[in-house]
Order: sequence, then structure tokens, then C-alpha cells
Amino acid sequence: MIVTAISFFISKYFNKYSIYTAELARKGIDFRSEKEKFAVQHLSIESLVETDFKKFKPNMMLRELVEKVPFTKRNLFPIVNEEGRLVGVVTLDDIREVILDKSVYDVIMIYEIMNSNFQSIEIDGDINHAIKTFEEKQVWNIAVTKNGKYAGFISKSSLYNRYISLWHQRQSEEI
Repeated sequence: MIVTAISFFISKYFNKYSIYTAELARKGIDFRSEKEKFAVQHLSIESLVETDFKKFKPNMMLRELVEKVPFTKRNLFPIVNEEGRLVGVVTLDDIREVILDKSVYDVIMIYEIMNSNFQSIEIDGDINHAIKTFEEKQVWNIAVTKNGKYAGFISKSSLYNRYISLWHQRQSEEI
């Protein structure tokens, strides 16, 4: 029994999956514990969407964005076109070098500094896809769209905070 137990732990240390689940894992099918499955079942993209972001249009001047920065707790600004579609994002890191140079406020347009390479998911999308995106792309926010139009963002921290709350709730129900 001791040898079997030791071999089991050594095997788990070097290989997360058994010979039965390894092929499925290679195909992208991951197995979580029952508690994890329960918590994830009770999460939806829609329940995690945060909407208190100041939106800007790509043809606005940098001045309009910079003047709003002190009045928001966010460091991420969605750039939305006339049809309501998200076309980019601007972060405080994107404007850090020019924020103190007021001479460029009326020269630089938002589309010139926005990042159009961002992660997004539909509001009725799979929460597992969001989790995978957070893990693989190492991002903190994912844009959420509804029928292709900007709806808000979900953050890694709010997702995991909600997940942990549900997990703890499940733990206390078992006691």
C-alpha cells in the first residue's frame, strides 16, 4: 500500500492527468473538481459585467479623455464608434508619456493612441472561455459585447472574487 501511495503521488507530481484523461486534456477538455464545476456553473458573463467605464469616440481629442481621468476610478477607457461597437481601448499606460504635456492635448486624437488589439467575449458567451482567455492571454480585463456592441468589461479580479465567494458558500453549505 505504501508503494502504491508513493507511486500515485510521484505520478501526480510529474503528470497532472491520468492515462485516461490525458488525451482529453490535449483536446482542450479540462477536468475540474466537483466544487469548481459547481461554482463555475453559477457564474455567467452577464452577472460579471462592469459598466461604469467612461466611453470615448475615436475621433475625439486627447484633451477630452485626459480631463475625465481624475473623475473615474478606472484605468481603462473603451473607445466606441458611432454604431456602439468597441473599436479600441486606452489605458493610463497608453497616455502616461503625454499626460503631462498639455501642448499635445489638442493635437493627438484618441484613435492615434488607442489599442485595437483587445480580448472580447459576447455577453452570453461561455464563462469557461473567459477563464481560459484570462489564463492564456494574461490580461486583466476582457471587453464584453452584446450583439457586437459594447456592453462593458469583466475583470479577472471580479471573476475570481465571485468564484471564491461561491466556492466558500458551497463549503459552508456542506458543513
